[in-house]
Amino acid sequence: MLQVKNIDLEKGLLQVTNKKNDTVRTVVLSSKAVELISIIRENTISRGITIEGGLWLFGGHNVFKSGKPHSFKELGTLMRRFRKAYPQFAGRTLYEQKHTSIRHQFNNGVDHYLIKERANHSSIGTTEIYLQSTRLVEDYEFNLK
Repeated sequence: MLQVKNIDLEKGLLQVTNKKNDTVRTVVLSSKAVELISIIRENTISRGITIEGGLWLFGGHNVFKSGKPHSFKELGTLMRRFRKAYPQFAGRTLYEQKHTSIRHQFNNGVDHYLIKERANHSSIGTTEIYLQSTRLVEDYEFNLK
C-alpha cells in the first residue's frame, strides 16, 4: 500500500516496497498519475486534513486516509463498485494495468532488463511473458473533478 511518504509529486516518483522480499524500487509516475494524485491531495487539504507521511493513498474516497489502508478484500469490493459506476472500465483489472505498463515501456524502447527490474520480476523470462501478453488496456481519459 502507498503512503504519502512514498510519493514525490515534484519529481514524479513513487517508492514501492515488494512485500515478497522487502526490496524497494522507484517508479516514475506518468503525468496523468501525478495529476490524479494531485487532485486527491487537494481534496484532502480542502477537507481540512493535514498532509503528513503516514496517510494512505488508497483508503479514502478521493482523499488520503489515516489509520489502516484498505485490505485486499476491501480493494476488490471497491474495484467492483468502481467498474459498476463506470461501465467503460467493466472487465478491467489492476493486473491488466501492469501488463499494459510493461508493454508500453517495451514499445517505447526501454531495455528488457530495466523493465524486469521495474516490475520486480526475479526472472527475465517472466518479463518476456508479459511482453507477449494480449491483456492490454486501452487508454482512457478519466477526470475525477
